[in-house]
Amino acid sequence: MAVTREGRKRTEISIDQIRQNPKETHETPRPLVQDAILRPALGRRKVYVIDPADRMNPAAANALLKLLEEPPPYVVVVLVSSQPAALLPTVLSRCQQVAFQLASPAAVEGLLCSLGADGATAVSLAALAAGASGGQYRPRSDPRY
Repeated sequence: MAVTREGRKRTEISIDQIRQNPKETHETPRPLVQDAILRPALGRRKVYVIDPADRMNPAAANALLKLLEEPPPYVVVVLVSSQPAALLPTVLSRCQQVAFQLASPAAVEGLLCSLGADGATAVSLAALAAGASGGQYRPRSDPRY
């Protein structure tokens, strides 16, 4: 999580993180819009993931509009939000929405079994996961566990 100049945790995505602040030309990392102009050094594409996108303040969201309207051919911008209604309508109108569903307990259980979990452990962990299959299960016999 980003930190403000005063050392407090930042709870929103600011315009300075999206677009160059004219008062601070030496920012690190480079703001998204300024970085997107540069061609990728490795690979054919640059992918920017803004998660959670609903934390952009209105100034930041408006600064992103031009990039969303006319991205360079090598740029992909992914906005992740569990609350898309919290995004500005102008931002939503420029995005292709893709809805994701949580995995079924049976699917998570199957994944865990394929990774080496025994049946009872897989059932318990699948119930605790509540549909989230992220992370990696490592059985106790795994030396990295």
